Amino acid sequence: MKTLITAFSMILVSNLMLAQTATEAIRYSNNEIGGTARANSMGNAFGALAADFTGVNINPAILGTYRSSEIGITVGIHSFKTSSYFNDNSINNGTQRFNLPNMHMVTTAEFNDGPLKYSNWSIGYNKRNYYHSRSSFIGKIENSSIIDQFLTDLNQGNGTSWDNIVSDHPFTNALAWEGYLINNVSDIDTTHFVGIYDGGSEAAGIRTVKGSQSDFLISYGANFYNKLFLGLSIGIPSLRYNYVNVYSERDQEELVDDFIDFTITEEVSSIASGIYLQAGLIYQVNPFIRLGSSYKTSTAFYFEDEYESGIVSNFESGNYSYDSPEGRFDYVLYTPSKWTNSFAFIHPKGLISVDVDWIDYSTANYDLGNNSSNPDDWFYGMSVNNQINANFRSVFNYRLGGELRIAEFDDGYQSLRMGLAYYASPYDAAPSTLSADYAKTVYAIGTGFRYEYFFIDLALSTSYTESVNDLYELETKLNPSVKRVFEHSQALLTIGWRY
Repeated sequence: MKTLITAFSMILVSNLMLAQTATEAIRYSNNEIGGTARANSMGNAFGALAADFTGVNINPAILGTYRSSEIGITVGIHSFKTSSYFNDNSINNGTQRFNLPNMHMVTTAEFNDGPLKYSNWSIGYNKRNYYHSRSSFIGKIENSSIIDQFLTDLNQGNGTSWDNIVSDHPFTNALAWEGYLINNVSDIDTTHFVGIYDGGSEAAGIRTVKGSQSDFLISYGANFYNKLFLGLSIGIPSLRYNYVNVYSERDQEELVDDFIDFTITEEVSSIASGIYLQAGLIYQVNPFIRLGSSYKTSTAFYFEDEYESGIVSNFESGNYSYDSPEGRFDYVLYTPSKWTNSFAFIHPKGLISVDVDWIDYSTANYDLGNNSSNPDDWFYGMSVNNQINANFRSVFNYRLGGELRIAEFDDGYQSLRMGLAYYASPYDAAPSTLSADYAKTVYAIGTGFRYEYFFIDLALSTSYTESVNDLYELETKLNPSVKRVFEHSQALLTIGWRY
């Protein structure tokens, strides 16, 4: 397992999808909400409202508000746009996906006598996070190269014997050695190395990410006196994440004799499943005001990662290539718990709803020794956990939604909806000191039609967030970085039947 730690303790091109780092822990701790069109069009501010399955994913007590059984399905078209900025260049990339964000079934049982008025069950799933993106960049690097990263790692301490590079560093430093990008200092000193150049090349990269996270829910909700609603859910989340990064440097100005270019390709595929519990309550103060509160426990994710890397280098005198072996590592990630408090004002002609989440990202932590007997894994995991604790913080996330009934029919009505959500940056630093705004803002609108036994909802939403990734990490030279702005737009359609 030592080779894995060596491979994943380096920051490689465009922030290689390190399998176990602080950044990845925060990605999978993201508590953005997805699901039905109605909830989405209201910014998913549904923690104190009624009869929507996305709401059950926020506060299980909403299941207790159902007064009829229901089957529903949501389909969506998603557009993912990425704008990448490197030096003075900017490139836009995009991709589209068709998704099934929600399916659910609710069964209700009514009681005429006693405090318990309804006893309800549901099963279903909500899509929570989308990881799709495609981005590219190109630009000049003046005073450094990724070769310097390989050299820093190989030359530290007493150096590394040249005949151990491939066996000890098959996923990282072996790329530079087998690609003839580095050489030993001399025939006598075979444990220290120099690169074929140290800057002045043109760099380019393409990063493709695919994947998503979904929650399968089994929930129970109860209605007492039509005033107090209680709920409990067992959540079984699953996720998949595939990362392919292609990075290249070329000697465009012919500064190095014989050398033309090299290309490094890296791929990591992660799948995970987990479990959590969620409990909540809603209290109807009067016919117009509802208060809600829910708590979601930490999620234990069980990960299986597979990874590999390779290089192709081109010289006027010949070409070289190397492919790493296929690696695999299993581990556990514990994401933070979440507490949500909600307020709703409900009128026959419309409603306003507000949700506030509290989540402490600094409590995310890895157990890398769960399936390993190597103590290095445990120590590396503790090091990453310390980074998480030091660099991330607790935050409040806000969601606001409104609905206005605009038309009445003989057996139904139409509503217009709007929503806004703000997911705060998890970094423990002032926004002015960061080179990107890691917060996410969501804007949404929609409409819906309600009939006695049928409903249909439409929603449009757009979200924005930013990130910055170093191409590689050096202590004594400037680390060139790529800034990316992500835009996710979606159009959702929900159809449901009540019986």
